[in-house]
Amino acid sequence: QEKPKAQVKGSVSETHQVEQAINIQIELTGCSISGRTVTCSMILTRLGQDTWFNYNGGRIINEVGEEFALYQTTVGGKETRQAALVKNVPLKSSMIFNNVSQETKVLTLLEIAAFAGVEGTSNFQFRNIPVVKSESTMPAKKVKKR
Repeated sequence: QEKPKAQVKGSVSETHQVEQAINIQIELTGCSISGRTVTCSMILTRLGQDTWFNYNGGRIINEVGEEFALYQTTVGGKETRQAALVKNVPLKSSMIFNNVSQETKVLTLLEIAAFAGVEGTSNFQFRNIPVVKSESTMPAKKVKKR
């Protein structure tokens, strides 16, 4: 049985996408950029029996073909690459990528390498994701010219 693909037509960007493999559903809820850091937020749901889930890696590619490796992940609000997933219980997660070009507006690819219990490993791919600018928490200081 072939897994469902996210519906992306042409160059149309789609924030909300869902991919399934190895009895895991990953629901991408969006990606944002603050400074040179991109954060992609998602919800992990186990479709089979309870199991361990591990992020084995990940990467993003922006609209000009620059590639950036995964820096950090969070699962359930904790900085970690693994978690115990319980059947049909959604868990928030995020992937963080550093040193990304500040002009990035679209991720042509978000690729996630993951491992889940007895099912083994799989790659999840999300395409044409708009990147929303995140306002920094500190206001920029204005410098007066003399």
